[in-house]
Amino acid sequence: MPPKHKPDHLALGAGLASLSFGNAVLLPVLVPLSTENSLPKSAAGLVLSLGALMVPLTAPWWGNRADRFGPRGVFGIGVGGGLLSFLLTGAAFALAHRGTITAGIALALLCLARILYGALASGSLPPEDPRRRNHCGPPPRSSGHR
Repeated sequence: MPPKHKPDHLALGAGLASLSFGNAVLLPVLVPLSTENSLPKSAAGLVLSLGALMVPLTAPWWGNRADRFGPRGVFGIGVGGGLLSFLLTGAAFALAHRGTITAGIALALLCLARILYGALASGSLPPEDPRRRNHCGPPPRSSGHR
């Protein structure tokens, strides 16, 4: 009989999958959308780098918050932050495409969106660790990956 999954595990998995899917969609379209909106290709690299830089800087802080206040709220902030980031990214490209904002303002909004993603979505990572420990049982937990 397959193991039963608690609703928390399903919500956690769905939240992490949605963040991963959002990034998987963003990566191949960021450069073409950037160049279409008069931004250099290097702007896409800057935008992605800023988001990636924020994750190791903020994840320990989120881990501390998850330990102090519980993982559910921290996870919700992480997924919500990811959603906010993707909405801001879409809005920046849409406004730039219509000519409502300049390429420079679009770049600033894209940088802000990815900084928000890295800083807030990294909050979804610390709650995953205790769930994995509880789900996989006692050490050696990684023995199935060898």
